Amino acid sequence: SYSEEVIWHFDRLQYSSNGAVSTHIFTALAKVDAMHEYICTLALDKVVSLIVLQFHRKFAMEGFAEIDDHETRLLNLSVLARSPSSVAILVDRSHVNGRPADGHSARLNPITLVAQTNKVPLVSMAVIFVGGHDDREALAFARRMSRGTSVKLNVIRLATPGDEPEFMNSLDAVAIDKFLHETNFEDGNRNHQVMYVEIPVNDGIETVATLRTMVHDYDLMIVGRRFNLDSPQTAGLEESCEIKELGILGDFLASPDLKCRTSILVVQQQQHWM
Repeated sequence: SYSEEVIWHFDRLQYSSNGAVSTHIFTALAKVDAMHEYICTLALDKVVSLIVLQFHRKFAMEGFAEIDDHETRLLNLSVLARSPSSVAILVDRSHVNGRPADGHSARLNPITLVAQTNKVPLVSMAVIFVGGHDDREALAFARRMSRGTSVKLNVIRLATPGDEPEFMNSLDAVAIDKFLHETNFEDGNRNHQVMYVEIPVNDGIETVATLRTMVHDYDLMIVGRRFNLDSPQTAGLEESCEIKELGILGDFLASPDLKCRTSILVVQQQQHWM
């Protein structure tokens, strides 16, 4: 079953972490409309930084949407609304038969990304950064994940022409500067497995076109949910967003129409402070 596969990967993570990670598996029985309360209470008790939820849609090996679990979707929405910590929804497509990224013969399950060693193929990740608190949170978690020696991380900022003065005085610029300092200049040595690029886009149409050209290049793409946050980079895409819990960019990247093997992690920063 899916849950058994998840447990197996977390057991592998614990085994590979040299004692730095411990896993605790348990089963809680609850009604669907109360399940989020168990999750949020546990997160509060354990002072959890991040809750990772599975996407309600499962994909067939051919890439099309096979099953929509409406109860899981309701659970995800409830946790997003009430969580005492940051929340991420994982769209796992590692099993889909799509066009592989350059140099990749097989996709690795995203659950095991942080447990990789030099003995496994390089894992390619990307953060799509537009701006806002969710994007900054996504960047922070990607930075933690990139500490694995077999992880290659690209941070791609979608910038609108002429936004430089406003951007330079924002919290987004502070987050990017901190990221560059921590990844590219640690101990005076540039980290060649971490790259930062800026791509100019004028509107949502250009953003979609840009993402479409790169979606097959990565094992995992990380985006912020950016719920109800307007920006020129997503202008014109609001009405086409079908799955609100993924946000505009997450909704596009999770579309079955892309027929890709790239998994997606959509991050929402903590909203309720303990």
